[in-house]
Amino acid sequence: MPGARAIFKIVEVDKGWDRLKALAATYSVKDSHAKVGVLDNDKGREKRANNFTQAMLALAMEFGTDTSPARSFVRSTFDKKRDDLVSMAQILVRKIYEGGMTVERALGLMGAKLSSEIKKAVTTGEQIP
Repeated sequence: MPGARAIFKIVEVDKGWDRLKALAATYSVKDSHAKVGVLDNDKGREKRANNFTQAMLALAMEFGTDTSPARSFVRSTFDKKRDDLVSMAQILVRKIYEGGMTVERALGLMGAKLSSEIKKAVTTGEQIP
C-alpha cells in the first residue's frame, strides 16, 4: 500500500547483558583471587631452627626433597575436591550474575571451602595419592 506507514516499535530489553559486560570489564583488569595453603608472609611468621619457616616445611612436604618423598596436601586435596569446587563456582557465578553476591565474597567462600578441606586432610592424616 503506497503511503502506508508501518506501525511497530522495537524495544530492547536488557536481561543482564550490560551488567555482565561491566563485570567482565572490571574484573579483567583486577587481580581477583583467593589464596589458599600455607602462605609465607612477614606477618606472624613462625620460624624454627635455622630460620626454617612453616611455609618452607609445607613446600618440602608438598613437593618432596632429595631425601624425602612428596606428601602432597594442597594439590592432592584440590584435585580430589575439584568437582565439588567447580559445582560451587557455578552456583556462585550465577549469584554474581544475578547481583546477589560480589566477586570478592564468592572468592572468599571458595577459598574458605578449599582451606577447610585442606585442613581436614592434614588433621585426619588422609593421604591422597
